[in-house]
Amino acid sequence: MANPWDTAPIVRKAGSNTIATMPPAGPKPPPGFAPASTNAPIAFQPGGPEDPAVIAAQARAKAEADAEAAIRVAAARDAMDRAAEKEKAEQAKAGQIADLTQRDANLMSLANQLISTELSYDRNFRGGIPNFIAGVFPSAAKEAFNKESAALLDVGQAAFRIPGSGDQNAQEMKFKLDAYKPSPTASDAANDVNFNYLRSRIDTERKAFSLPPINWASLRSSAMADQSANPNEVANFAQPLAPPTLTVSRDGSGVMGDPNAGVGMRTAVAAMLQQGKSQAEIEGFLKSQGVEPSSVQGLDDVLQWRARNPGYKGSFSINPLLEQSGPSTIGKVTGSPAGEFVRGALNGTMPGMLDEVAGGMDSLFTGRPLSEAIAEGNLRKQAGAEAFPTSNAIGNAIGGLGALLGIGAAVPKAVSGLAANRLFAPQALLGDAGYGALFGAGEDNEDRLGGALDGAKFGAAGGVAGRGMFAGGGKLLTGARGASQDLLSRGGMNNLTIGQRVGGRLKVLEDKLSGTTLIGDLISKRRGEGMADFNLGTFLQFDPSISATGPEGIKQAGQVVKKTYADALNGVDVPIDDVYNAAQKATNLRGSAIPGLSEDYQYILANKVGPIAGASDTLTGRQAQDMIRVLRRQKAAYGKQASSGANPKAADMVSALQEVEDNIMGLLNRQSPGTVPALDRANKLYAQKKILEDAVIAGRNTGDIFTPAQLGNSMLKNTRMFGGSTKAAEGNMPFFDWQRAGQEVLPSAVPNSGTADRAMAALLLPSVLGGAGAGLGVIDPSTAAMIASLSLPFTKTGQKAAGKLLSGRSDRAISLGEEVRKKMQLGGMFGASLSAQTAVR
Repeated sequence: MANPWDTAPIVRKAGSNTIATMPPAGPKPPPGFAPASTNAPIAFQPGGPEDPAVIAAQARAKAEADAEAAIRVAAARDAMDRAAEKEKAEQAKAGQIADLTQRDANLMSLANQLISTELSYDRNFRGGIPNFIAGVFPSAAKEAFNKESAALLDVGQAAFRIPGSGDQNAQEMKFKLDAYKPSPTASDAANDVNFNYLRSRIDTERKAFSLPPINWASLRSSAMADQSANPNEVANFAQPLAPPTLTVSRDGSGVMGDPNAGVGMRTAVAAMLQQGKSQAEIEGFLKSQGVEPSSVQGLDDVLQWRARNPGYKGSFSINPLLEQSGPSTIGKVTGSPAGEFVRGALNGTMPGMLDEVAGGMDSLFTGRPLSEAIAEGNLRKQAGAEAFPTSNAIGNAIGGLGALLGIGAAVPKAVSGLAANRLFAPQALLGDAGYGALFGAGEDNEDRLGGALDGAKFGAAGGVAGRGMFAGGGKLLTGARGASQDLLSRGGMNNLTIGQRVGGRLKVLEDKLSGTTLIGDLISKRRGEGMADFNLGTFLQFDPSISATGPEGIKQAGQVVKKTYADALNGVDVPIDDVYNAAQKATNLRGSAIPGLSEDYQYILANKVGPIAGASDTLTGRQAQDMIRVLRRQKAAYGKQASSGANPKAADMVSALQEVEDNIMGLLNRQSPGTVPALDRANKLYAQKKILEDAVIAGRNTGDIFTPAQLGNSMLKNTRMFGGSTKAAEGNMPFFDWQRAGQEVLPSAVPNSGTADRAMAALLLPSVLGGAGAGLGVIDPSTAAMIASLSLPFTKTGQKAAGKLLSGRSDRAISLGEEVRKKMQLGGMFGASLSAQTAVR
């Protein structure tokens, strides 16, 4: 058989000729198969392009080339990534360095401002008149300190705020800083707490960012040295050398010696101060010169100032350092806190003119020139005030009370038309300004008119501030009280929120918070509890024995009504007397004569009222009550006809039926005294029960809890039914005051209590304690803490504590608070006196 892949020519003989022809075309051999030579059979040829070994070698070579290329690409990409990460890290590091540098600068700026504020406080307030007095009134010192303190707040926000944080966090930081902002009205101890807190906060912040600690002592010394470069600052402590003037002892109790003596000694002391000599060395030198250091005016102030300004290298100029002449017995007495109090009281009583009065007496009895005597008295007065400022201030204020009482009596009450026991009462303002003017003129010997104007201005302002302090103090003693809140509290409502208890702006703020998440839910829940309290209080108004609200409360109310009727009517069986028969006969004649309604009247008595009594000669309490109930239903029906105009004669029918009821009540009064009042009480309770029933029905969709408005609608409806429209319009309705108080204090709808307490607990607790929010990262801990702090007053415990703080006062405290508020005019006089003397000195 021929090879199907054979391609050799076919040779045939044709005679003498040889003919070669190609074989017919057959199928191609498989790849890699071919004849090794001409006419050779087809066979696989190794090493050819189709050889598997060749193919495998080529594949391996390609794979190795691809792998090498991939390695080179990956290496290049890795190098690029490393370069990008390095650049990013360097940028982040540069940003961190910039942030840290800025934070360091901000914290140092805050530290410098803190030192500046503290130095301002030391200069203007520390150790002087108590700040709760001195810090209240306007002054240049207060204005300067307030600017420093305000700057402290601004710089603090920049120093402590976290970069990238939102407005809410900034506001929170402002609140925190504001709480520790030094105040001119706070005590030295309280402000020191604030200063120390801010220092500690700065130190903690710097430590957290690995910044070097601040050397506070060095920073303070540098600031004091910088301030010392101001000549005005130095002049406060060491006055420049000036022409000798009359100088008295520091406590004003005696006159100094020759003002021209001791010039060389003054120069020596100034040199010792500049050389940094100690206090002991300077005092030793003075003693060697025969001068008692305690009798030298200004030396203590200079030494104290030098201690506070260790960096100061300038010169000191000292006023005459003069030895004190021996004070008299009176001088020794006045040179004490008690003596200065007396001197201040006399000066206040004489509106600042003690030096003029004392100088006049001195001139009168000794013959000295009046101007010289007054000058000496003025210097005495000023020196004593500097030595014992608190005693002097209190004495002047109390002395001013007596003067103001006289001035107040002299100012006609017709000026104001009202009592002066108000902040801006014209009578009080005139008295305060008048005293201030007199005091200012008396104190300012150089400019009487200017002193009077300043005194009048500050006297009036101080009077307003003093009255305000007394009013505020009285309010603090009485607590947050309002007529409506008091009525609700006495009725058993103890679940008022802070806003409901205080009212005003706090109520408006609470209303806004009620629309927020979580906090609003808590407010709604507390308000819902308050509404439930209002419902229970309403039932307690009905009867103190009721212990439930809603349907159960109505059931208990029904039992109360049933028992009240039983107590009033059981055992009552009165004989029908001739008076009753005569009265009823006359009534029947009038009723039967009503045009168009005579048959109706006769029908009612014959078929509805009469059968109840029957033919007996006696009438039981139950029968009387049933008859009255029928008559009242009929009166109500005809009353509607009369009020609508449907039947003009219906009013006559109402009058006739009322007479029948009056006849029955008259019989009971005559034959069984006490039954009618008891029956009246039962009837009133029945009418009140109908009001409660309608109110509970109105609250059926809110857990059977009704609002004050729903109670008011029920009151109006039932009063019209049982008492008429006139009583309803006059407000002569059950629960009237209680409902009005609730309407004023409580919300108009029953709040949805929700699950705020559980939500808040889940939000704040970590997951290990069963919480979810903070543990799962739903809310960050700082925000959760802020929400918790804002929510605290609206938790059950927080609300109870707030209620006790705001309103929990004993009767004695309330009584005392009311008395303090009534005496606010006295506070105004005290404030006017103190303010006037503070302003003109």
